[in-house]
Amino acid sequence: CQSPIGEHTAKSTPHRQHATPPVGMASLSATSATSATLGLAIVGCGQIMTHHTAAINAVADIASIEVRALCDPSSDRRDAIRAIVQGDGDGGGGADRTIHEFNDLDELLSSSSVSALCSLVLIAVPHDLHEAIAIKAIKAGKTVVLEKPLAPTLESCHTLIRVSADLVLEAGVTAQAAAQAAKVESGLWKEGEEGEGGMEATDAADATDKAEAIARSVPMLIVAEQSPYWEEVALAKSLIDDGAIGSVVSAAGYYYESMRDNITSGVDAAGGLGWRCSVARAGGGIVIDGGLHWLRPLRVMLGKEVDSVVGTIDYRSPALRMEGETISHALIKMRQRNTECGAASGVGGAGGAEKPLVATYSANLLATAPMAHDVCPYFRVTGTEGEIVIKGTGLFANGGGGARLYNDEFPEGKELFDADRQGAFFLGFRGLWVSVAQTLRDNNHKAAHQTVKDAGADVAVALAIYRSSETGQWETPSITGDE
Repeated sequence: CQSPIGEHTAKSTPHRQHATPPVGMASLSATSATSATLGLAIVGCGQIMTHHTAAINAVADIASIEVRALCDPSSDRRDAIRAIVQGDGDGGGGADRTIHEFNDLDELLSSSSVSALCSLVLIAVPHDLHEAIAIKAIKAGKTVVLEKPLAPTLESCHTLIRVSADLVLEAGVTAQAAAQAAKVESGLWKEGEEGEGGMEATDAADATDKAEAIARSVPMLIVAEQSPYWEEVALAKSLIDDGAIGSVVSAAGYYYESMRDNITSGVDAAGGLGWRCSVARAGGGIVIDGGLHWLRPLRVMLGKEVDSVVGTIDYRSPALRMEGETISHALIKMRQRNTECGAASGVGGAGGAEKPLVATYSANLLATAPMAHDVCPYFRVTGTEGEIVIKGTGLFANGGGGARLYNDEFPEGKELFDADRQGAFFLGFRGLWVSVAQTLRDNNHKAAHQTVKDAGADVAVALAIYRSSETGQWETPSITGDE
């Protein structure tokens, strides 16, 4: 059976060194010039915020999002983020940009003048605070961008999914009511009338615009998970969907990191245990934290959801002082549509019997040891006609990352990214913020809600691995909240 893309595979598929804009950038750029700038308040100025703010700076001309307030109890952390926001170049606003500072969200909300400048709130705080702070900001009328994970427990995930679903419903009802009210106010129809009678097209458009403006007052909840915008992952998904490696038969994800140059774990400023080392605060160890960035790409690249998992966790890095696991290995059973012609991942393929694909997942966190990033890949997806390998050098600020394609056309492997490229994994933050901006411009509550459901599914998989480690059995991820 011929490959689903036939000659296209060998001749015109983008098997090239790759240096494209972040995912979604092209679709937004055409409208950004006329869009009003959105004011952003940051709640939590920890290490992850350095990547968010650098990305916001980098796509500032396209996304039209401007940081206007910082909330964190540590002035040192606020200073570090303000320096990035105000920095010259790469979209930085320069030293003359006014950045208002507060100890926490409550202080910001109590300042009506500053709060009015910020329609958008980015929350990156300890996991156990996600639910309460996100709901507080939403009740204040702010659209919330919430750093992953959605929450550390299924109960909190359920709550936030329901909150997001209610916002989708409220937006729909508000838009419908506003549309009718605008038409009544304009004298275009009377209450109880069916249809729009002799309404002029321009009058109808004006009424619709007014209704949409009112509907925009309903906030959204968006979860910030950048791994779908990781350029290697996005390109691998595209190639898999196009059948570049045939039908996928196996996939593996391996997250490994040494904390020798990472300040996000360990002791806190007071000399106590850092929050990411606390199971009560983080929800677990490596799997529910950085490991989620490796669970989501497996779902994205293969195009299917997780049916069940069996796994184990262990504690092998005492120097990190972590209560949660530092090592995990798991088998992840996913539903993949196998077809006679080999349409990869069941995306865009013809019908066929559903057959599970079992992916492997490993995570390993060490304190100070050097690691073999240059030879061990982060992901390896094998198909009936080749492989795609995502390189393991993407977690450094200057790491090149990259991916290689192996198939009949490139039996020795083809580099898919420029050799001098830098950023790799962290470039995904740019695509994330372009996507956030697009969702806001489109007032797309359903797209926002999908990010919440996807994030809930990630947490459910992590918690299923934890349960399996205790039971020794296959466990099914379970997440609800928007029935």
